[in-house]
Amino acid sequence: MPEQNVKKEGGLLKASVAVLIVSAAFYHFSYVTADPDLWGHIKFGQAHWESGQLARADIYSYTAYGHAWINHEWLTEMLFHLVFSLFTDTGLLVLKLVCGLLVVLVLLAICRDRSAHPVVIACVLMAAVWAMKPGFMIRPQLFSFIGFSLYLLVFHLFFRRRLYSALIWLPIIMVLWVNLHGGFLIGGALIAVIVAWETSAHFVRNDRTRHLKLMWIWAVITAAAVLVNPYGYKLLVFLYQSLSQPREITEWMPISLFDGSHLAFKLMLVVVLVTMILRFRRSQGWELAVLVFTGFFALRHQRNLVFFTIAAAPYLAEGISDIVTKASTSAGRSKLSTATRVVVSFVLIIAAVGQLYLGGRIYTQSGFRILVNPMEYPVSAVAFMRHNHFKGNLMVHFDWGEYALWKLYPACRVSIDGRFRTVYPESVIQDHFIPGDDLERLYPVLAKYPSDILLYPRSPFTASLMKVGREWTYVYSDKQAFVFLRQNDKNRALLQQFATSGFQYPVVADPYAFP
Repeated sequence: MPEQNVKKEGGLLKASVAVLIVSAAFYHFSYVTADPDLWGHIKFGQAHWESGQLARADIYSYTAYGHAWINHEWLTEMLFHLVFSLFTDTGLLVLKLVCGLLVVLVLLAICRDRSAHPVVIACVLMAAVWAMKPGFMIRPQLFSFIGFSLYLLVFHLFFRRRLYSALIWLPIIMVLWVNLHGGFLIGGALIAVIVAWETSAHFVRNDRTRHLKLMWIWAVITAAAVLVNPYGYKLLVFLYQSLSQPREITEWMPISLFDGSHLAFKLMLVVVLVTMILRFRRSQGWELAVLVFTGFFALRHQRNLVFFTIAAAPYLAEGISDIVTKASTSAGRSKLSTATRVVVSFVLIIAAVGQLYLGGRIYTQSGFRILVNPMEYPVSAVAFMRHNHFKGNLMVHFDWGEYALWKLYPACRVSIDGRFRTVYPESVIQDHFIPGDDLERLYPVLAKYPSDILLYPRSPFTASLMKVGREWTYVYSDKQAFVFLRQNDKNRALLQQFATSGFQYPVVADPYAFP
């Protein structure tokens, strides 16, 4: 076959790989259930936009009212508000999908530039998309994933192509990243790890090269760019203090190695270790340092596994391609024939069509809307409270705080919400993370805060409170939540209404469309 036709066949295979990876992102990032903090992100963004300034103190809670509020996600929240106000929740789903596609396309570009085999790229990036999908909710973290992948691209261009001017993008990206999400810290840590490695290697090799000086210059400039935020150095102080405290939140828990969770991540971790062993001498030192760094923090905190996956994908694509090529050469095998390429391309396109169909079915069934599961959120209970004009201080479960804010503020202020340590003192946080069966610790919490209403999941605590009262009157329950009223003057009218069976109980659709 003429050379031109061979190139066309190779181009067909590359195109089919690209279609496969895009379809994988479309399918695996098609999660349409609302994140617990989404209501708050939009509401806070709206407040920032309409007031023209950032709120420096809390106004939404009663346990931390007036407490300093350092919002490291303010720019993302404004973006979420604008997208939602212009395109409803459908626009937010599209935004999430665009963010996911940008990450996988950057990885695809890096893998191709490393001359990895298209079939290997397809396998690796399919596994990567599968591993990353738990992180792709509509959250500010999306922009940290983009920032990290762009940083990886910058260092790829710097080390592999000797494109020294690429480093200028580090501070430019950081100026945006530091205002979009607190995950900018991992971008700074990435630079620090690479610069530290290259500096150590420089002294070991005694190699006077131009690139090390450039790296230090742009690292310092990027560090200065971190201060281009509304809080200046106070943002760094806050993040240091916050991250040094333990968090009783699932995504901050370590990954369990001996169960069925996060299988794609564990598979990639094992393959990375094997690849490191097989081609240790051929690996770039800075990249190994990055993999060790991201792998360590992924094992410590589940939310970091996306960063490891992003770092691992190009390394695996190149490494496995190298290993397969050597094995094929040793076995006397040549490259894929033209017919084989066509068949493989056809199979990949069929797989891509299947993924597009599955993803499209998910979006079609939801009406391309974000769904609020009444079994995860107190949809009916909050609708009941809103319909009957409940007012006062609302003690609420942590995961329900921002949903309650969206529906009930300003009539009700909450005891806690997903802003966590950006607003709430440590004592308030600890009081809200007491297990529902620890009655001896929960009862004093009710007395500690001036709460008027209690919205809490079904638990031994709510069952006990319903029986013994203790200054609280049970007024509502469903499969998900209980509502109690404190016996005080503020609730006198509501308690009288309950006593005379005057409450109304609105019917709520299931599933319930956002917001």
